[in-house]
Amino acid sequence: MSELRKNFVDECGMIEEVMKSAVNSNTEICAIGLVMEEALNGQYIIKDYSNIQELEGAVNERCVFIPSKISYSLIRTSIRTGLYPIIMHSHVIGYENSEPLRFSNQDILFMETFSKLARHEGVFKSFFALTNGKEWIIEEKQ
Repeated sequence: MSELRKNFVDECGMIEEVMKSAVNSNTEICAIGLVMEEALNGQYIIKDYSNIQELEGAVNERCVFIPSKISYSLIRTSIRTGLYPIIMHSHVIGYENSEPLRFSNQDILFMETFSKLARHEGVFKSFFALTNGKEWIIEEKQ
């Protein structure tokens, strides 16, 4: 388990919910949320989240579509609250990059684009998590 993953506290149940949903789904699952950094103990606490489908996003068996207005809104909310954005999605078991679990090239491109936009707006950390329903991984982009 990565050091970063060990330092995450899922206070609102985002990771658990996405993992549980991923097990029973033939489409990708996606949620966005906000993370508070506890500098004293090095923990990151997920404080709140929403499923992307509830926010006019879309998913299918191979990808997630996050409209730019949702990305901008997440970044603006991060600025306003002082919390960091987190985006978590799933890879459907049996599809490429689900076993072994790893971010796809499309995921990496999105992560780089989103974190560049976030930095430009003044948010200097963004987190990206991925699950296949059995395990999860996380990366931080600055």
